[in-house]
Amino acid sequence: MLRAKTLLRPFARRLSNVSTQDQEQLNLFNKLGGAWWHDPGLDSLRNINKVRIPMFRDFVMPIHGDCRHAGTHQSLKGIKMLEVGCGGGFLSEGLAKLGADMTGLDTAADAIQAAKDHATLDPNLAKNLKYDSVAVEDWAKTHAEKYDVVVSSEVIEHVNVPEYFLSNCLACLRPGGSMILTTMSQTWIGGFVNIFVSENITGIIPKGAHEYSKFIHPKQMQQLLLAHKCSTLDVKGFWINSYTAESQLLPVTWFNYAIHAVKH
Repeated sequence: MLRAKTLLRPFARRLSNVSTQDQEQLNLFNKLGGAWWHDPGLDSLRNINKVRIPMFRDFVMPIHGDCRHAGTHQSLKGIKMLEVGCGGGFLSEGLAKLGADMTGLDTAADAIQAAKDHATLDPNLAKNLKYDSVAVEDWAKTHAEKYDVVVSSEVIEHVNVPEYFLSNCLACLRPGGSMILTTMSQTWIGGFVNIFVSENITGIIPKGAHEYSKFIHPKQMQQLLLAHKCSTLDVKGFWINSYTAESQLLPVTWFNYAIHAVKH
């Protein structure tokens, strides 16, 4: 197995530009404006909730959950969670509906406005869901070790410096807390399906949304987490069907994967 420092070397070369934001990607998502919740081009992100919300719940409950709420519609009640790169709020809203004390962050101001607008449709969310348009590196300065769980779903493949992004996510996480990421696997078939087919043939993902060079292989992600003093507990594979935009768990991590790690 390659050493962590060897795996991190491609990332380290980008540290001279210390920012978690990729301006081209930010511009792409800002163009969506208020269309987050009804644009067919985002069906794949909305539909992925069917896989990731129960999966995240099952990651979190044994470590941070209250047994009194297990199996109820408020199974995440009392768990303080942060989503970094929440977009229009698909995941944050879903987790808040399970009772999590939820905060969603995104640097795309238009996406945050769309998330806030949609949340008003359910008055019950006002008590445990909030959003802010801010970069995680700025949020971490005033929210160090404040959260039980930090999640970032389909985001790390869009940032400029993945290890800097991850370090700031982890700065917000208390020791013993859970870091959960989902992203696209840097395998030839993952690139073929997620970029060539999904962006250029079926169009279920906006064209130009991804760069293969920014994908991270699961083993590389585990080493990256280990270098930041996090132990991986679980890795689960899934895929987004390029034709139906539906998601499904898989026994392999060739396409997309979720990784759950605990901070020491």
